[in-house]
Amino acid sequence: MKYFVVTDVHGHASILKSALSAAEFVSGDASQTLVLCGDCFDRGPENVEMYKFLRSIPNKVIVCGNHEDNLVRALRRGFVSPTDVHNGTDVTITEFCGNGSIDELGKISTTKYRKKQLLDFAIETVDYFETQNYVFVHGWIAENNELTNDWRNATKSAWKSARWYKWMEKREQVLLSGKTIVCGHRAAKYASTFDTSRDPEDSSIYYGDGYIVMDSNTVRSKNVNVLVIDDEPISNIVHSMKLRREFFDKVARGSKTVEMRLFDEKRKNIKVGDTIVFTCEDNTLENVTVQVIGTHVYQSFGALCADFDARALGFDRRKTQYISQFMSDIYSEPSIAECGVMAIRIKLLK
Repeated sequence: MKYFVVTDVHGHASILKSALSAAEFVSGDASQTLVLCGDCFDRGPENVEMYKFLRSIPNKVIVCGNHEDNLVRALRRGFVSPTDVHNGTDVTITEFCGNGSIDELGKISTTKYRKKQLLDFAIETVDYFETQNYVFVHGWIAENNELTNDWRNATKSAWKSARWYKWMEKREQVLLSGKTIVCGHRAAKYASTFDTSRDPEDSSIYYGDGYIVMDSNTVRSKNVNVLVIDDEPISNIVHSMKLRREFFDKVARGSKTVEMRLFDEKRKNIKVGDTIVFTCEDNTLENVTVQVIGTHVYQSFGALCADFDARALGFDRRKTQYISQFMSDIYSEPSIAECGVMAIRIKLLK
């Protein structure tokens, strides 16, 4: 597979299109994959066009950036904060929803359709993408999960924090054996602080020892770095699970986007990129197929529920205590204490 890697394009659709064209990326070519390491929107003038362009590309993977987190948070709470204005989140919302969609107090007024478009796009991004020799992230990899000693199963909160990590501070502390970390978030020009051969304004791709920095500071440089890598993809597995009717229907509608399970030996095989076929317990002829976009391990269902929206878990406006008790009635407390529990983030495959 040939991977075309970009990051931090921040609503500069025309610049991205030109850069990918120059690199000879072809949308729909099964031998190629576009990998965007987060921060698709904000600050730039073409956020709607960026959305349309990325939606039109079938052969892509979009890693979540801190700006995607900001967008989800603002839309869910219904108003933009001063921090959102500083980061340009208001620019994206206004461009999508129209002038006047944010009033002078910061309240967001938009249609459910527009809100769902933006939320679905941001929520369906992955925390990381992995090939045989590379791991693609936004800021850096998350810290290892305490229960599994594996960054791949870090909690949702840990991944949110990792998207803010500065590669300059992590480059000698956290590296992966046998893998190269490819990241963005902070411009490659900061390599000049420790590499005297670099010009202080040089934001071309920086190749470190065990890591590659992609961020070209597009907002100012008006340039997008494109890294082209030839590598082998990691084989994905198809898993089968059964669901109660009420949860099966919510997965089929796309409203339930997180499945909770015991982190037993069987679930340890689930990884990002895998496919799950859910079968309805009431009717085994009914099934729905989803793709795994995140795996997060916790010590208890209470800790898991505190990290996710109740509706994403399949419980309409239920409190954390209720959901936790509901799951604890399914799995025994000794089993939970021994194995831990798992949140599997899923994306409905049409």
